[in-house]
Amino acid sequence: MEEPKYLHCEYLTTEPNASMLWVERLPDGRLFSLMSMQKPDWNLLPASQYLFGRTSDDDGKTWSKPFLLYDWGYSRTVYCVVGWKSDREGRIHVFTSAIDEKRFDIGRFIGHIEYLRFDSWRGENPYRSDIPVLSRYTGSLNNAVELESGRLVIPFSTLLDKQFVSSTIWSDDHGDTWQASNDVSIVDGESHVESGAVEPVVAEVKPGVLVMLMRTTLFRLWYAVSYDGGESWSQAKSTNIPAPNAPSTLQKLPDGRIFLAWNDGLGHPMADVRYSGARQCLHVAVSDDGLRTIRGGRIIVKKMADDRVDVHNCYPTTAMSGEKEILLRYMEAHGTARTTWEAPQAFLTLLNPDFLDENEVSDNWGEWISDQPKTEAGITLKPTSDKLAHAIVNFPYATKGSITLTTAGTLPEGCRVLLSDSYLDRINFMPTVRAAGYEEVIGTPYAELTPDASGEWKIGWDETSITLTVNGKTAGTIAKRASDGYNHLTVMFRGEGELSLTRFAARAEKMDWNTGITY
Repeated sequence: MEEPKYLHCEYLTTEPNASMLWVERLPDGRLFSLMSMQKPDWNLLPASQYLFGRTSDDDGKTWSKPFLLYDWGYSRTVYCVVGWKSDREGRIHVFTSAIDEKRFDIGRFIGHIEYLRFDSWRGENPYRSDIPVLSRYTGSLNNAVELESGRLVIPFSTLLDKQFVSSTIWSDDHGDTWQASNDVSIVDGESHVESGAVEPVVAEVKPGVLVMLMRTTLFRLWYAVSYDGGESWSQAKSTNIPAPNAPSTLQKLPDGRIFLAWNDGLGHPMADVRYSGARQCLHVAVSDDGLRTIRGGRIIVKKMADDRVDVHNCYPTTAMSGEKEILLRYMEAHGTARTTWEAPQAFLTLLNPDFLDENEVSDNWGEWISDQPKTEAGITLKPTSDKLAHAIVNFPYATKGSITLTTAGTLPEGCRVLLSDSYLDRINFMPTVRAAGYEEVIGTPYAELTPDASGEWKIGWDETSITLTVNGKTAGTIAKRASDGYNHLTVMFRGEGELSLTRFAARAEKMDWNTGITY
C-alpha cells in the first residue's frame, strides 16, 4: 500500500518558503499570498529588496507569476516579511522584521518591526511606517486577528534582556496608529536564545476576551488572557497541552469553534540544551467552549519512514476557505525534499475540522509511523540496524477509552505497549543517539504495559486506571499517570524477534481534553 504523508486533509501545493507566505481567500474566491525577496546575507552591501503578490485560481494548486507590490529600496537593513492580514474591507496589512544588525559574537539580532498597508491585494496606496511602540527584534509571526469590533490585534514575541517576551500590538484605525500591551514573560531557567515566552498566537474566545498561547521550553504550551481586547494580559500559566519548543496557531471558525494546530510531541533534548525539539508530526484539535477543552489531537502531517529523525513539520498558519474548510500552511525542514532551515519549503493543505468529532478508528495501518512497511493486512515489526522495533499510531484523544490490538507470532522478549498524550519518536528510546540526561529532563511521559503473550490485547482506561487483558485474561492494571487521557499507542521491543500487528481498533468514550485554560 502507498503510505500517506497527509492524513484527514488534502495536499494542495509546495513552494519555497519565501515564495508562498501566509495564504488567504479573497472576496472574489481566488487565493492570495505574498512573496518576498530579501538580501541573502546580512553582511552584503545595501541591496534592493522587494515584496510581490501572487494569486491562485484553482484553490491553491497552481499560482500566478509574482507581481510587484513594494520596493524597500537600497538599505543595509534586511526586511524579512513575517506575516500579513487582510481585513474585512480588503486592506492588506504586512508586518516585517527589519534586521539592522546580526551580532555574530553572541548569535543575536538587533532590529525593529516595520509595517506596510495596501488598500487592496493589488497594492494601491502603500503606507509604510515603523511600529515605535514595539521597537525590538522579532523572529516570526504566527497569526493575526481582526476582532468582532474591527480592532486589529497582532501577537509578537520580541527579544528583551536576552530572552523573549510576548505581547500584542493593536490598532483601532486600520493601522494608522498602533499601541502595545504589557509584556508576558515566562521564567524557564534556560539561557538559550529560544527561551522565554516565544511566538504567541491569539484567538477571541468571546467579545473582547482573548486567549494567547505561547511556545516554551517547559514541555507545555503556556497561556495568558486579555479581557480588554489585547490591551493588557494576565500572568502566564501552563496549559495541559504537551508541546516541544515549537509554535502553534489558532483559527476561529465562523460558527464560533476554535481550531488549534501544533506539534503534540515530546522528544529527546536538543544538543547542549535541556528541552524537547520534537517536531516530526503536526497535530490538530478543535474546541467549542473557547479553548477550555479541545477534541481530537489528531495527526494531519506525519513523519515518513525515510525521513530523518529530526525532520520538522512545523510553523502552521491558517485561514478560512469558506464556512468550514481551513487552509493550513506549514514549513518543512530536514525532510526528504532536502529542505534545511536555510532553505525550508512551505506546504499548503485544506481540511475540514469536522473529522475531529469522530471517536473511532480501525485498521488504519497507513497512519502508523514505523520504519517497517505497512500493508492492508497490517505491520510486521522487526528490529532495524539499531536493534529497536518501534511503531506508533495516533487516535482520537480519550480520557476514557479502549483499544483492541491483535498480534501474531512469538512474543519478543521485552515487548512493551505505551499510552501517551504526545507523539514519541523511536529516537526517544535510542540512548546512543539522543542527548544525555533525557530521563532527567522529560521523565517518562507515557503509561507502560507489558503483555505476556501474543494474541488479542485489549486495553481499557477510565479516569483512574488502565487495564490490559491478553487473550481474555487480565495481564495487569496500573494507575493512570498525570495525564488525563491518551491519543497515541506505541508498540516496541529490542533485540531479536518479530511481531505481526494484524487488527487494530480504538474508541474514545470521553473525548474532552481539559486544557487547563481558565478565564
